[in-house]
Amino acid sequence: MESVVKWQVLNYLLHHNLISSQQHSFLSNHSTCTQLNECTNDCMLAINSIILLILLVLILVKPLIQCVTLSLFVGVILTIIGHERMSEQSGVNASATT
Repeated sequence: MESVVKWQVLNYLLHHNLISSQQHSFLSNHSTCTQLNECTNDCMLAINSIILLILLVLILVKPLIQCVTLSLFVGVILTIIGHERMSEQSGVNASATT
């Protein structure tokens, strides 16, 4: 009797789309083990997506960081050279006036 009631209730729920196809434990071929397998698979896909995103960001950002670093380095060198030239010119001007 119990199995007949279960079958009728389940049939009614499925027929009226009141139960999700993602439901586990009492649908046929949807045991709690398959739920654990699906959950593990979803987690692994999410982790792989995050790792892929991090790698993509690192690949895209690294050249930008190198470019900015090179620009800053060149700017510092040019500033140092500019200061040396200014000090040389002021030293020449100071010695020319004496």
